[in-house]
Amino acid sequence: MTFRDLVARPILLDSNLSVLLCVGLVGMAHIRAHKRLNGQYDETDFVLLRLVIERSRRLVVCPNVATETSNLVRQSGIGLRQAAAEMQRRLIKDAQEFYFESGLAVDDPDYLRLGVTDAVLLQLLAANQELVLLTVDLDLYLAGANRSLNVFNFNHIRNERADFG
Repeated sequence: MTFRDLVARPILLDSNLSVLLCVGLVGMAHIRAHKRLNGQYDETDFVLLRLVIERSRRLVVCPNVATETSNLVRQSGIGLRQAAAEMQRRLIKDAQEFYFESGLAVDDPDYLRLGVTDAVLLQLLAANQELVLLTVDLDLYLAGANRSLNVFNFNHIRNERADFG
């Protein structure tokens, strides 16, 4: 899958990128201060993520990622915690939500290795060919790519920033 395949499609983010989005929207300076983002992401990563989302049709969410994101954004000081939680609220309210039953997701062949949330994401992609998952999780990316699902590794964007001018 190439970047062009992402354009004008609904985008589903993994939990790590969802945290980056929520915290970055509060203020890019908070990216380096957030416990889950510090050392892994910078302001340029946030700008690239925003670019991808802006070029997509819309942002979509699932309850599993929303829950993980909610827990992860709170791993910061009280001010940022509240602001990032409020930003997540706005994003969820504006997004379309997709749901896949956990009881069915645990039958996914990669569930034991990846967990419930990733199994749900894979099942959502299999059920809806229009969705694209943007992830930084290599194992999740490879599981989706091996099934020919619409999955894109955000690290490819990070490594080829010149393509996004």
